[in-house]
Amino acid sequence: MDISRNYGLDFEQLIDKSNEYYNSEKIAFINKKPTPIKILSVSGNRISDAVFEKKSTTDYNGIYKGHHIDFEVKSTIKSTFDISSNLHQHQMEHMENIFNSGGISFIIICFKMENKIFLIPFENLKQISVSHINIEKCSNLGFEIKESLNPSIDFISIVDKIIEEQYGKQ
Repeated sequence: MDISRNYGLDFEQLIDKSNEYYNSEKIAFINKKPTPIKILSVSGNRISDAVFEKKSTTDYNGIYKGHHIDFEVKSTIKSTFDISSNLHQHQMEHMENIFNSGGISFIIICFKMENKIFLIPFENLKQISVSHINIEKCSNLGFEIKESLNPSIDFISIVDKIIEEQYGKQ
């Protein structure tokens, strides 16, 4: 599948489909977290006014092989990814709390024009001292995710590598 040509299917939707596969095959149970909103007014059966109730943390969380998984998903059409404007301090703090509590936290970045996807574990992400990273830097900090048929974005195979590095063979 070529992400750069698949403009109709958003990258998060590909992650959602991968999670649906993991859930249906009982491999992992990962869900998208809703953004917390406060409804101010309703017109009929539609929300007509709402505000963000509090800052959200990350996009997804769940469980895999007894490990808490928590991650953020981002995509860019540029050849670099601007960490400072796309990953907020409260999200970094949340991922650090997950990591320090024994969970597995990471970011998945899709470079749409280059058709490349990378998973960067939190422990490597916190070492970044620049605001922009390119594909080469992502390759050095994390793992490239190759697209497949089922699931389309197989990030769990990378999580297996992280578990092995952090906890030894399981």
